[in-house]
Amino acid sequence: NNNQKLLILSFIFGFIYLFIAFNFELNIYDEAIGIYGAQRVLNGDIPYKDFWTIYAPGYYYILSYVLYLFGNCIITERIFSILIMFSNSIIIYLITKKFTDNKYALIPYFLSIFWFGYNPFYGKAVPLALLFGLIAFLFSIVFTNYSKSKYLFLAGLSTSFATLIRHDFGFYFFV
Repeated sequence: NNNQKLLILSFIFGFIYLFIAFNFELNIYDEAIGIYGAQRVLNGDIPYKDFWTIYAPGYYYILSYVLYLFGNCIITERIFSILIMFSNSIIIYLITKKFTDNKYALIPYFLSIFWFGYNPFYGKAVPLALLFGLIAFLFSIVFTNYSKSKYLFLAGLSTSFATLIRHDFGFYFFV
């Protein structure tokens, strides 16, 4: 089917495009603070109790777990960030597909791919919080179609994960 081939090629292109900007310099603010906080969590420290941070603790715990599992280096964090940004674009595609057909749903997908690739979002909590918020929005749409309370519960659960990662995003998606 031509639509499936177009979709697969679009996803491959999007994934490769996100790797093009892989070698940005280390962002000493958000990215370095995220990695440093994750290192502190790996060493047994607790955010807010053992070290002061303006960021929500969820990202530190998730990133520290990823670094623990796949290697404690910046490349691990960069690959994790690329996977999160790509997942956001896929969810954007799935949300748009609920309202239009496959061909038109690729437009916001590509716009989001270009946006993520153009802005160095590596190591920031924004893409991960956005991912959970978009998943919550997708579950809300599914709930309106099927009226099963499990989808509403999953939307709320996903919103709470967004809140653990970025307090402001959790509030926005809750509203």
